[in-house]
Amino acid sequence: TASFQPDEEFTAWVDEDILDLVPDYLNDRRHDVQSILDSIQAENYAKAQTLGHNMKGSGSAYGFGEISAIGKSIENAARQCDSPALTLLCSQLDDYLHKVQVKIRQV
Repeated sequence: TASFQPDEEFTAWVDEDILDLVPDYLNDRRHDVQSILDSIQAENYAKAQTLGHNMKGSGSAYGFGEISAIGKSIENAARQCDSPALTLLCSQLDDYLHKVQVKIRQV
């Protein structure tokens, strides 16, 4: 997992050329939180696992290492059908999405 300084925990460094894609990307992750919570209710762990897997892959590409780390944990928890862990991870992801500050990575 990535290590963050306390004040950097909610800072994402994004390349300027994809900056316009970031709001939609983050909004999609907010929808994923609800989709995962819904899939827990429906005991559809395969769906939660897929959403986590996709986050794991896409987060770093956009500059959101924390989303990748949480996505990996979601994928693993879903594989174990661990509802309490998934619920906690959704809470962590939701918290991150509300606090993250996007900054342009200087080349």
